[in-house]
Amino acid sequence: MDLNFKELGGIVYGEFNGRLDTAAAHATDINEFIDNADKKIVFDCEKLEFISSAGLRILLALYKECRKKGGSITLKSVVPSVMRVFQVSGFANMFTIE
Repeated sequence: MDLNFKELGGIVYGEFNGRLDTAAAHATDINEFIDNADKKIVFDCEKLEFISSAGLRILLALYKECRKKGGSITLKSVVPSVMRVFQVSGFANMFTIE
């Protein structure tokens, strides 16, 4: 699983690529995103094939930091199988999904 980071015009962009399962979640560094939790963060999820509860915990941790620091998270291009996980877990209500 790859998670790319870039910042343009005060907006932080991330792109997931692959499976965000337990192994990937432990290897994924979200510190750059947490350091920018006061900004708008946009994740492109078009290439996110799968997300496990460990992956959801990463997003939850970032969500909590954004709420504390005044930032926001938007998820774009979420594939149907991942969207179903967000809906069942209640995460679809936490994030702006486009």
